[in-house]
Amino acid sequence: SGVSFLGAVDMVGLVMVAAGINLANVIAPREKSEAAVATPGLLINLGFGTFVESAYPFMFANKIVFGSAIFWAGMGGMMLG
Repeated sequence: SGVSFLGAVDMVGLVMVAAGINLANVIAPREKSEAAVATPGLLINLGFGTFVESAYPFMFANKIVFGSAIFWAGMGGMMLG
């Protein structure tokens, strides 16, 4: 309860969603340069749980990615709550 719950929501709703967006761009990038940009963000997110901002360029470039990030972050929060 309390702070640990908020940390879990942060981890599921932000860090893992951002890591998933980065992983998708490592596996199937639209351009080769996107994989090079997404790889460090993925490794930092999985290793340290910081650098959520690494997913922003991919989210803002595609409305479907942006909408699904919001949706799945909400679903993850609902599962935790």
